[in-house]
Amino acid sequence: MEPVFPQHNIALLNYPGAQLAALYGLKDMFEVANRLAEGQTNSVLKPHIVDLFEDTATHLHDLPTCAALIAPPSLSAEKHTGQGAVHHWIKTQHQKGALICSACAGAYLLAATGLLNGRTATTHWALKQEFSETYPSVQLNTDQLIVDEGDIITAGGVMAWTDLGLRVVERFLGPAIMLDLAHQLLIEPGRCEQRLFSAFRPELHHGDAAILKVQHWLQTTFTTRVTVEGMAEHAGLTSRTFLPCNRSQPEGLFTIVKD
Repeated sequence: MEPVFPQHNIALLNYPGAQLAALYGLKDMFEVANRLAEGQTNSVLKPHIVDLFEDTATHLHDLPTCAALIAPPSLSAEKHTGQGAVHHWIKTQHQKGALICSACAGAYLLAATGLLNGRTATTHWALKQEFSETYPSVQLNTDQLIVDEGDIITAGGVMAWTDLGLRVVERFLGPAIMLDLAHQLLIEPGRCEQRLFSAFRPELHHGDAAILKVQHWLQTTFTTRVTVEGMAEHAGLTSRTFLPCNRSQPEGLFTIVKD
């Protein structure tokens, strides 16, 4: 009689606009991990693609308890946040001990449930301002590729679902299987940051007309030598008003000291 190993149900959330490559890629990743784990661990990952469309959401509570839920990235311009039945199901699974995960724009779905309130999370660096304005209670850190809070794991950019998949495999099958999987799929394990991939996007909604005037001017003159005196003259301010910004200020702002 073949031994029966404990199965960890992994719900891959197929919401409107979800990236299918990530859904099926994660499913394939976990199945490869299971093959690598044969004879080495008494655990098995059982991935399921779970539809979160309105006509299927009412059947969510008929599903078995999950070990983990993963909201994949989205390539859609419209960010999916789900609705009441979906939110209740996700929070119920979390209360039962499920690991709640997202990659890229999948963080919008998790944030809409309220589970990220007061927690540190990440998403794609290009979504930083929009996400922060929509969910100000979330402590967003888009410098990080992975933010692991124990019961909630969020990943950064679109392809960070591969890093998230490795983290989930490590959690349930152990670090040795995770490393074997990374080598098998040629994924570099242990990546931590996404800030090296981000582009500088200055803050333009601060309401300071003088500084905004200089910012627009810099966009047209950045290829030539720019001095503090030149910026001050263009803004109609004195040079001493342009002091280095400190870390507590929004990226892209100057410190202004009024005379």
